[in-house]
Amino acid sequence: MRLLLARAGNDVTVLEKHADFLRDFRGDTVHPSTQQIMHELGLLERFLQLPHARIRQVNLDFGDAHFTIADFTRLPTVSKFIALMPQWDFLDFIAD
Repeated sequence: MRLLLARAGNDVTVLEKHADFLRDFRGDTVHPSTQQIMHELGLLERFLQLPHARIRQVNLDFGDAHFTIADFTRLPTVSKFIALMPQWDFLDFIAD
């Protein structure tokens, strides 16, 4: 929202209780739907330049059986994976 307001020429001030983002209050996953929004805002390419790991599938082996629990490669989004990134890196990116 801040980005959209600023792009429209509005002055924006964001208040944060803490001086940094170095605490575990959010997960370290950036889901494909969030990446889709970043793409629509023109931020995804820059985001994906940051160090991250990608999860394209979640598999489970139970004895001799192999199960695919989730397959993100079939999603109708530009990013077909979950990005794993330390939350403070992601929040610093958004704040910048």
